[in-house]
Amino acid sequence: MKQTIIICYVSVITVFCFLTAFASENGWLNKNIELTDVNGKKTALLQFGSPIDDSKLTAWMRKGDKTLYSENGRMTYGILYDSDAAVETGNSKQGMREVMIKGFIKSSFISTSMDEALREYEDKYYEICSSCHSAISHRRFSVEQWAGIMNSMKTHAKISDNDSAGLYRYIKLIITE
Repeated sequence: MKQTIIICYVSVITVFCFLTAFASENGWLNKNIELTDVNGKKTALLQFGSPIDDSKLTAWMRKGDKTLYSENGRMTYGILYDSDAAVETGNSKQGMREVMIKGFIKSSFISTSMDEALREYEDKYYEICSSCHSAISHRRFSVEQWAGIMNSMKTHAKISDNDSAGLYRYIKLIITE
């Protein structure tokens, strides 16, 4: 009987420690993830490379737009499917309002550094782009020029839509970082 009590006690402490550790994750998303509410309804799509602070994503939104932006509006963090998933912080500037996105993010989806978060697409960039030619320096072209390059290379190199979008986001994050 004492063993059962000790095992249950240790299990409760383990669960408490796990939840406590999870509650304060900081870093960057290393995968695109769809958040869901408690009923399993999809509430938001968050993109890799988005910053997570204390296990929360804070973003900026324009009125009538479901896109989640960085504070300066240069990067997108994702798309809001359900407005109930966003809680306004009360901050606003230049026609945008700051929101905090509600949802559950697994610890394994949060990397401690931007380099680590981008590693999957960095590997794809060098694997795909150097299969026919040497990989081009990210900063050789502007973000706008890269959009055109990625569009033409998508068909030329037979890159999937998903990989093309991910590679473009990777390049954009590297350039605007």
